Amino acid sequence: MDEIFTADCSICVLVAGPGSGKSSLLRMHLTRSAGRWLAKQSDASVPVMIRAAALTGTAPLPTVLANATNAELAMFGLQDELTPTSSVASHAPKYRGW
Repeated sequence: MDEIFTADCSICVLVAGPGSGKSSLLRMHLTRSAGRWLAKQSDASVPVMIRAAALTGTAPLPTVLANATNAELAMFGLQDELTPTSSVASHAPKYRGW
């Protein structure tokens, strides 16, 4: 499972059909990442679910990614919001099938 999220870039986009386990896979990765982060391991990542509905507008992808990430992490006390020019939001995602 972890190899799905191992990429050469900072963003991995998981694309699959309805009911194929994307949300479950993300939740499992989130649990493992939280454990690595708590153990102070440098490879810990922060998975963020971005709903397909967020991608339907005309805004550029970096703007969509920044806004969706900010909205998703706000409930957890995000202190420094991402902007469309933030390094994470501005990198082209790597697509991987599941």
